[in-house]
Amino acid sequence: MTDPAPEAWTEVERPPHVVGKYDPRQPTLFEHGGRDLAVHVLPDATRPTGTGVEGADTWRVGLVRGSATEFQAVEPVAEAVEGRDRALTLARRVMRACTRSPELSLSGSGDTRTRWR
Repeated sequence: MTDPAPEAWTEVERPPHVVGKYDPRQPTLFEHGGRDLAVHVLPDATRPTGTGVEGADTWRVGLVRGSATEFQAVEPVAEAVEGRDRALTLARRVMRACTRSPELSLSGSGDTRTRWR
């Protein structure tokens, strides 16, 4: 990753296996040091992959309540993000927003995706 995670966030070295068995793209997970909050970047397995296929390299970004090993809830932030670099950029934006607004977390009401557009 070229850009480091924002302050108080760390990239989990070996995130739990949360993607399809045969998908070679590696997920990325960031944890917040002082809160039970994480942000993940996952291959978007709901869309086709492969060279020449529309949506060939799409990713999902999500906000996670809990730790790297114990997800309690996951709320999608974005789906079908083109390319891993764009997904990581969005994840960093989400992390900075969570750091600036400590009350920002999974609410259970509404769709988080509208906050990041």
